[in-house]
Amino acid sequence: MDPIAFTLFGIDVHWYGIIIALGIVAAIALACWNAPKRGFTRDDPFELILWLFPPAVICARLYFLIFNGGPWGWESFAIWNGGIAIYGAVIGGALGAILYCVVRKKNFIKLADLVMPSLILGQAIGRWGNFANQEAYGNLVTDPGLQFFPYAVYIENLGEWHQATFFYESICDLIICVILVILLRRVNWNGIVLAGYLILYGIVRFFIEGLRMDSLMWGSIRVSQLLSLLLVLAGIAFAIYTVVKNTKKPRYIALSSSGDPPNERVGDVVEQSVSPPEALITEAKPVVEGSVTAGASDVPSKKNKTKKSKLDTSTNDVMAQDADKSNQDKVTKDSAGEGKEKETDIQETDEKIEQNNAEKPDKN
Repeated sequence: MDPIAFTLFGIDVHWYGIIIALGIVAAIALACWNAPKRGFTRDDPFELILWLFPPAVICARLYFLIFNGGPWGWESFAIWNGGIAIYGAVIGGALGAILYCVVRKKNFIKLADLVMPSLILGQAIGRWGNFANQEAYGNLVTDPGLQFFPYAVYIENLGEWHQATFFYESICDLIICVILVILLRRVNWNGIVLAGYLILYGIVRFFIEGLRMDSLMWGSIRVSQLLSLLLVLAGIAFAIYTVVKNTKKPRYIALSSSGDPPNERVGDVVEQSVSPPEALITEAKPVVEGSVTAGASDVPSKKNKTKKSKLDTSTNDVMAQDADKSNQDKVTKDSAGEGKEKETDIQETDEKIEQNNAEKPDKN
């Protein structure tokens, strides 16, 4: 396959550059779609790429040059011929993201969750640039029955069939992308997507790197395999931290009506099964609802007994006052009724006297 797609104004446009550009566009589009899930606007990814792309490209090239031992000089800028490392791009992009978060006052973990699905999608597409450049291939395939794509790829400058490791990783990256998108959109735990990327991609890259023939070496160690192992360990640790943080039950201290905790000792913490406002003690509801946490004292202290006795006494006083008030209202109503009846009897008596006085003249 010719690595040059076409020539424009005397400039050769390589398939590698076109494919990388397509990967960037797809990554931005996915980030715009996912942005609201982590509190970002759909415009933020367009600004973010300006912070991430330059350091990512520089570090990707430097990573390759350092562990490959060159080429140096003007050839070190010829990235269109290949020779960039994804782990270098991840390191550079992380530095750009940290700077972006500091300047724009954003949460780095939330930003990382947003970026990871887009990053792995860009990697899946970008691997086809390796196919165009005839690089990132695996072991030699000598069995004619296995000399077919996608298991193997024909390397023209060698005249040999090799394992298509670029294709293996591209498919695995697409699967990881789907998993990360599901995590991002359905699990609202900050950091879970980042942990998923570190674990899943680290595992995939560790095994596929073992098949490649053009690995960057550090002595007898494959650099990318070593880094993949470290990423997996870091991802597992971060995943455990994220899960524990988001599944830990909240603990509350029940407060009395005065706002003071019923137990002043540090160990006497009451864990409520309801929300804090419902657990507060008021004059109308003096009993604390909830259960004592493990480790708290099962025997109430004398001070707590005294406080409880005072609360009970106060409640009894309130109930007694309510009863007295009810009796007084009843007496008042009875008195008012008796007075009204007496007034009616007096009026009837006066009417009878007037009637008798009026009948006396008629008898005379």
